[in-house]
This record gives sequence, structure tokens and C-alpha cells, in this order.
Amino acid sequence: MKFKSHRGYIGPVDNYRRERLLELSNLIESNEQRSLKLNFPDYQDLEPARQRDLTDPDSLKSGQGTVLFSLPAMLAEHSQLIKNGVPVINSTRFQDLDVPVLDRSLEAAWGGSSVDVGDNGISAALPKPKRVSAFIVVSRQLQIQNPILTGAWLESQLLAAVGRALDKAAIVGDGTGDNPLGILNDTEILTHTRTSAGINTLTDMAAMERTIAEANGEASSDDYFWVSDPRTREALRIAPAFTAEGNFGDSLWSHRTSSEKSGPLGFPGIVSPVAPADTFVLAQSSGMAFVDWNKLEVENLTNVYQATEGFRTMLATGFFDFVTIDPKMICKAVDA
Repeated sequence: MKFKSHRGYIGPVDNYRRERLLELSNLIESNEQRSLKLNFPDYQDLEPARQRDLTDPDSLKSGQGTVLFSLPAMLAEHSQLIKNGVPVINSTRFQDLDVPVLDRSLEAAWGGSSVDVGDNGISAALPKPKRVSAFIVVSRQLQIQNPILTGAWLESQLLAAVGRALDKAAIVGDGTGDNPLGILNDTEILTHTRTSAGINTLTDMAAMERTIAEANGEASSDDYFWVSDPRTREALRIAPAFTAEGNFGDSLWSHRTSSEKSGPLGFPGIVSPVAPADTFVLAQSSGMAFVDWNKLEVENLTNVYQATEGFRTMLATGFFDFVTIDPKMICKAVDA
């Protein structure tokens, strides 16, 4: 008999995370107000570990640090979009970025003449550091009884709050102030008008896929996934995809090997509680990205009244942004 494994309350641990958990525990215990920068392995650390053959004893001479968990890997536990492949770009400098958008409609010429594929205007996504912050209240008694568990809980609570904020910004961000511009409010995103208002049919789904392909936006069918609100999934879950005499086929939101991989047209589907009613989007994960400026910090705030009650307030801050890399790789269903 096979049993499902569970990583326990603390979860995956590497050298970087072990140090973070100990430092978080010490930060909670400290009576001085100070801040702690959370360090995660960067690309230079991750790439050698990824290329190392875990079956070759000679490649494991370094021992510790073979398996590392990056910030995107930790955020994937709490962000549906990151879990479904939306990349996280790590910026090494605290400054605005220019991310050029690839134009897949440009075509080289055969024969003796050459076409200038550089004479068109270059479009680019322009991410800039945007502050994300949250207060987290921690019990001093819990920290005394189990410091490592408390550090793990604090880290998980922080990442859960950040992950939810990232998903909400990517889906419904209005682009005002420090709010990123989400895909539902981005006017450059491709659209498909439903045949019937509020109803997503198999014909509409196929048309959305065709819309992306005709716009030269289809990079890889493996990158496709759906974004919907809970009620839209409910409607698609009970709507049959095909019918015959007395025989109903699979639903439009079809089942696959696991609930995480179920979705229309064989593509994974995610359901976000922050998505408004009638949200239905076909997207490719490589068509969007989160940007992290590697400034995730936790600060303990001293408060004499709260301290006498046995609690500490922690202020967590970070700088992130969400950008649409290529709006032609995403299509949202709209009503006429």
C-alpha cells in the first residue's frame, strides 16, 4: 500500500533556509528593534546544484547544499500562478527594468535580398520596484516552546501573504499607484467575445486558442493554462463537453490525473478566489512574469503594551512587480 508523504510543519530545508529559520527565531526573541534580510539562493547557487548528477557519487562530494530551494520555489507553495510556471525574474540592481518583448511575426527573407527585421518599433515591459508589506503578530510563548517551528511558521505566513498579493495583482491589478497592472485590466491583452453572455462553450475555448495562434502568440502548448473564478469552474464542471443519445461525455472542465492538472481542452486550470465573476482567461506562463528585487525583509516592532501580553508584531516588506511580457500570448473571454 502506498501512503501519501507529508513534509511536516517545517517543510523543505536547505542550508539557506536553516539559517533563515534560526535568524527569524532570534529576531522574534530580540528586545531590540532590528531588521532581517531573508537570503535565498541565487542563480549562481542554483545552477550548479541543478546540473549536478544526483546519481553520481563523485558529483556529491560537496555534500550539503546539493538541494536548494529558491524564493520562487518557496512562493510556489502559495502562488497559483508561480506554481503553474509563471517565471520570477530576479533583479540584481534596485532600479527600473526594461524587458523587451519578442515579436514572433517578424520573418527573415529567402533569396538574394534581406529584410530588415529591426526597423519596427521595439515594445517592452517596464517593471519597477513596488513595495509589498504586511504585519504579522507572533506569540512569544510559542517562540520559546519551539523556536524553529515558530520561525518556519513566520516564514510560511509571510510567503503566503506575498504569494496571494502577487496573484491578486497579476489578475485584477488596476495599475494605479503602486498596484501592478493585471491581465483583466490590461487593454493590450487579446479578447474573445463569447457567443452567449456569461457562458463559456467549447466553441469559445477553441476560438480563444485560435485567437492567440493567429496573433503569432503561441509559443508552446505546454505553457497554456486557464484562469477562472470559482463559479465559472462550477458551471464548466457540470457542463458536458460532448453529448450523444443518453450518453454524456466528460465535462468542459475535464478531470485529469489530479485536481491540480484538470482543466478545459486538456490544459491545467487554476481557480482564484480574487478573480471577479465570469473570469475566464487562456494564458501562457511565459507570456507574463513576476520581478523580485531581492529585498524581502522582516523587522520586529517594539511595543511595550503588546510585549506585556506576550506578543510581538513583525513587519514584513519586499519589492516586487508583475508585468505582461507578451499580451499576444494571453486571451480573455468578454461579453458583447
